[in-house]
Amino acid sequence: MWNLDLFKECTNIFEYVQINYLSLNSIDERRYIFNEFIQQVF
Repeated sequence: MWNLDLFKECTNIFEYVQINYLSLNSIDERRYIFNEFIQQVF
């Protein structure tokens, strides 16, 4: 069951990742950010 605070947190992280992902040039950096995101969510 999702709790609302967790959902909001995930949304914030996702927006943060999206913004930063688009600004990164290197695939390694993108992969790193994505892995950080996954670890925080799951």
